[in-house]
Amino acid sequence: LCDWSSDVCSSDLMERADEAISNEEFPLAIEILDRLVVLQPGWAEAWNRRATVFFLTEDYRRSVADIGEVLRLEPRPYGAIAGLGLIYRSLGDDKRAFKAFEQALEIYPQNESVRESLEELRPSAEGLDL
Repeated sequence: LCDWSSDVCSSDLMERADEAISNEEFPLAIEILDRLVVLQPGWAEAWNRRATVFFLTEDYRRSVADIGEVLRLEPRPYGAIAGLGLIYRSLGDDKRAFKAFEQALEIYPQNESVRESLEELRPSAEGLDL
């Protein structure tokens, strides 16, 4: 029998969620991750993983909400901040995307794809239409 609030059982649930994500079984992944965030509300990675699934299913509102939880729990969640940039970019909000990518780059300056995104967004984010 498993104490579902234990780290071992949470790990098992995360593995099952990852498998569902890999198989593009997104409703199942969300169901598993819903349970995981209830059982382990202080585990930022559970919120982050669910935010990722919401992003993959283009449910940006719920993805942003989960990223908010990640930001509340973790001081420097590079991936969550970069994900926020991707969401804002998908929504056409270049200024917010630019700001998120800038913050992500402050945390992880070696990331070339974020640096490239910043350069691509710079004209529109700074109000320079070319």
